[in-house]
Amino acid sequence: DYRILDGYDTIHQQLAEGLDIRFNAVVSEIHWSKASVRVITADGGEFEGANLIITLPLAVLQSGNIRFEPPLPSDKQAAIAALNMAPALKLIYRFDEPALPREIAALYSAQNPPMWWTPTYGHDSDDGQVWTAFVTGDYARQMRSLGEAGALEAGLRTLRAETERFDLQPASARWIDWAGDPFALGGYSSEPPGSYGARAVLAQPTENVLYWAGEATASGDATGTVHGAYLSGVRAAQEVLVLGIQRG
Repeated sequence: DYRILDGYDTIHQQLAEGLDIRFNAVVSEIHWSKASVRVITADGGEFEGANLIITLPLAVLQSGNIRFEPPLPSDKQAAIAALNMAPALKLIYRFDEPALPREIAALYSAQNPPMWWTPTYGHDSDDGQVWTAFVTGDYARQMRSLGEAGALEAGLRTLRAETERFDLQPASARWIDWAGDPFALGGYSSEPPGSYGARAVLAQPTENVLYWAGEATASGDATGTVHGAYLSGVRAAQEVLVLGIQRG
């Protein structure tokens, strides 16, 4: 694994180079047929094309916030409903001095949050230290019920207990709550019992007009990952180039 020093935005910027990217265009409806597709945004904008690659997170598809006209085929709807997307949180704390020795990269606790790591591991800077807690599933639901301030305080109690530094105080702290983001509504997809094969069905093109990408459509050990989402986008683009052109 490698850390992107300048953040994920650098990947997006390179992938988007030369493309016509429209910001603040929130999709509300997708009208499709075997010949074309028309996307309508919340502010009344319209975009038309021969094909559409849909990269919506699973929970957004499940929410019904975007209307498909006509409705998606029953097998596609069943695949969307069969998969699960749990909440996920990051609790991020910045300290003016190291909370733990710099040679320690991760921390695992029997308390909530259970998993911690420091993105400042390996840096020789004296600018302090950042520790991040990652919380999913029922642990995340518990934290979300506390609100941001309460969750950050609960996380700090765990870190203090594990480090036995009960006076530990961050210079700043924040949470990232993907379940509270209306464009995500959750963390990563998972396959509950009885959902075997749903990812493959979700990934299949619909009438060679609608194409599907995103981590929920990835396969193998790429599910629930950034690289899985990226690879699914490459796969969907290749499908458009082959199947979409054949249809045309």
